[in-house]
Amino acid sequence: MVLAVTEIIHLLSTLSEEEDIRVTVKESVKGGAIAGASAVAGGICLGPPGIAIGAAVGGLLGYFATRGSFRPAAAIIMDMPQTQKEDLTRRAVSVLGQLRSTDFIDLVAIVAGDAILRRQLVDLVKNHLTNECGMHILE
Repeated sequence: MVLAVTEIIHLLSTLSEEEDIRVTVKESVKGGAIAGASAVAGGICLGPPGIAIGAAVGGLLGYFATRGSFRPAAAIIMDMPQTQKEDLTRRAVSVLGQLRSTDFIDLVAIVAGDAILRRQLVDLVKNHLTNECGMHILE
């Protein structure tokens, strides 16, 4: 199998898009911490009503601090540094195994027709984004 890194990355990106894989860079904890800290500060300053006010203000601040951190996996794959793309491609080629396809169109057709192979590639992408990139997959 002799396919370019860009072709394998394009295949994995397309699979991620079709599976609607979305990820976050673990920003939810940050938003929760902001909301919690604001609730505590509001409670200290204004008592029980301050907790509600602080939580509401903190929730808005948390939203603004973390918005835009949820992205489609396809976009993240395409934006990866070349070394990560090469690593992901190497792993994908090992999953694809002994396929004799040297044509990108043939490869897409093979993957589309083989549910097990497709699932293995999707799992590969999810594992790479989780373990190598420190991201959290949204289910």
